[in-house]
Amino acid sequence: MKFFRRARLPVLGAVLALAGLGTALTAASPAYASPTPHISAFGGPMEIWVYGYGFPAGAAVRVEALSNPGLKGLDTPQYTTANSAGDIDVELSNLNSSGPASVLADMQYPYSGTVGAQTVVYPPPGISGHTGDPYCGTLGVDFDGHGFMPSYNVRVEVLTADLTTVLGTGFTIADGSGKVHGAFPLSYLTPAAGWVRIVADEYGYGPLGFVPAPATVWSWVYVC
Repeated sequence: MKFFRRARLPVLGAVLALAGLGTALTAASPAYASPTPHISAFGGPMEIWVYGYGFPAGAAVRVEALSNPGLKGLDTPQYTTANSAGDIDVELSNLNSSGPASVLADMQYPYSGTVGAQTVVYPPPGISGHTGDPYCGTLGVDFDGHGFMPSYNVRVEVLTADLTTVLGTGFTIADGSGKVHGAFPLSYLTPAAGWVRIVADEYGYGPLGFVPAPATVWSWVYVC
């Protein structure tokens, strides 16, 4: 885990005190005076989507996520290039911690200037399976999941322990808290006896149009 570049700390401190990471830190180079760049950051499970506009076309932009407070880097900074419309689109995934975060976008030479935004990184999703019996699943399997992006599609599968056979597949949508719940009837599980896996992952696009980052979670349950 690394700290923010020391040369930038005085500038960042001034922004936190005066502008709350919401505006450009410095004027752009003489060749680029307007419009003012802007970014929006949307936090998800151990990931952040960053959208920006108003950058000079073709400008190189360094995008970094920092813990807030603490200002520790959550991942290796990424570099992107503004398109012909001055927009950027970056996904920061596999971050190393959750919680409040600040995102900074630094324009690289020959341009100068930094803009920021704040968001919240959520913990990774999880899922558990359970049966209607204390020791053996003769009534089918229920599942409960948490930590998914609210309103996103979630696919849940039951597989044999060696992951070679899919016994059943279900589709649901995470609620406003990122939770899912459902059940697989016993008829799905009759080809198997013993330990099976409940596997869940987000798929498709969510309500904001973002593609989920690769995130698959699973747990064990015993059936007979």
